[in-house]
Parts: sequence; C-alpha cells; structure tokens
Amino acid sequence: EARALLCVGADEAAPITQFYLGIAVGGIDGEAASCEHYERALAVLPTLHSARNNLIRGLLKRATPASFAAALAHAEASAELQPDAAEMRYQLGVVRMHCNDLDAAADAYEGTLEIDASHVGALVNGAHVLAQLAADGDARERARLLRVARLGVAAGLWAHELQRPPHRLPELCPGRPWHDKGALG
Repeated sequence: EARALLCVGADEAAPITQFYLGIAVGGIDGEAASCEHYERALAVLPTLHSARNNLIRGLLKRATPASFAAALAHAEASAELQPDAAEMRYQLGVVRMHCNDLDAAADAYEGTLEIDASHVGALVNGAHVLAQLAADGDARERARLLRVARLGVAAGLWAHELQRPPHRLPELCPGRPWHDKGALG
C-alpha cells in the first residue's frame, strides 16, 4: 500500500520521495530491489547519507562484481563526505571485506576505531580480518591484531585480549570453567 501511494505521486526529481519509495520497495521486495530509488535520490541530493547507506546495503545484497564495485565507490564517497563519522569508515571496511580486500578492510576498521575506540562492529570485524592477515605469522599484523584486541577489552567486549570470538554474548556464556576448582583439592 505504501509503495502504491508513493508511486502515484512519486516525483523523480524529489529526493526525499525517492528515498521513502526505496524504503518501501526494500521492505516489500528486499534491499537489492530498492537501489534505483536511492540512486535517483542521490542524483538530486548527493548528501542524503541515509540513501547512500541504504544503497550500499542493497548493492551488497546483489552480490555481483559490478554491484560490489558500485558499493565500494559509494562507501568511499560516504567516508570522504563524512570523515569524522565512524559509521561511514566502518561501512567502507564492510564493503572492502565483501570485496575480499582484507588489507584495506583492516585499514578501514582501524580508522573507525581511531574515531570511536568502542565501535563493536569495527572491533569484531577488525579482529576477524586481522586474525586472517596475521595467520601467516607476520609480526606487524599480529601487533595490529593485538592492538584491536586490547581496544575490545577496554570497551568491555572481551574479557581478555586472547578471547576474540566474533559473536560472544556474555549474558549467554559467562566464561565459567567447566570444572569445580574446589573439587581438585
């Protein structure tokens, strides 16, 4: 119903109308189907950051080489247009990770953490990417991983720098030992 109402009076030159039409179409047909509406909105109003963020997600859902390239271009534009916004730098890391450019993804996550040292997504994804980069034993990559892990501890995400499971939920798994220390006596 929302899509029908928006389509009746949708003005292709009205970025806000196209933005809301993109939301409606995305909710009905999935994020990948809404990209054209966000692109129309951005053609008129390039600083409509919500439209760009939604467009990036839709392009990633399409999962084609061309859509990944377009998502990367938009993520780079977002990070450039909002250099002090941690979320934009983080989103660039997500896109780089989808493109399998792990070095650039790690750089973007570390850039996010320079802006917001407790950004959970950057801590989790940054540790994940850096663990892959450090797997060959490279001392520089291990040092980068350790730095991110320590930020995760400082943010309260992990109890110890070596405890870096990507999806730890402390309330579900408090990390108790499986044995009773008192029984060892």
